[in-house]
Amino acid sequence: FLFDCPGQIELYCHLDTMQRIIAHLQHNHGFNICTVFVLDCHFLTTARTYLACSVDALAATLHLACPHVNIMTKVDMMGKKNQRKMRKINKTDFHEVCNSGDARNSDKYRDYLTALADIMTDGMFGGFLPLDITDDKSIMAALLMINNAISYGEDLEPKTKLMDNVDREEDE
Repeated sequence: FLFDCPGQIELYCHLDTMQRIIAHLQHNHGFNICTVFVLDCHFLTTARTYLACSVDALAATLHLACPHVNIMTKVDMMGKKNQRKMRKINKTDFHEVCNSGDARNSDKYRDYLTALADIMTDGMFGGFLPLDITDDKSIMAALLMINNAISYGEDLEPKTKLMDNVDREEDE
């Protein structure tokens, strides 16, 4: 199932509504839940916006307390120059992001940015997975990441002819 929820970050970081919905689905219906933080890639082209969006994504992840994947959309709509810029910024080394380009111009926030980079690095924020809807490999990468996040298929018994023969021999 896919539940498409509104994009107001307040619903995920300040209220417990989504936490209650997730808990209900998990406990009463046996759902394996993975939240997906979807963000338009045009927000991720400067160090400041990348850092702000990353903090929002991490806050939602921590508040919802379930497996989480961050995806940047509309990569197929970006020009080549912005794609290179976005790929350069989309790193998990937040200290480099905080000290790059437009972020380093604010010396009065240096200690704050350093502390924030420490939190993001220690929180093991994984960055944003680029999603290009015109590329099947990109779509499969997103699905694989979500499946891995919820350990899809790990609770299934392996079905092989060898195992069936072993089971029959044990029964005899």
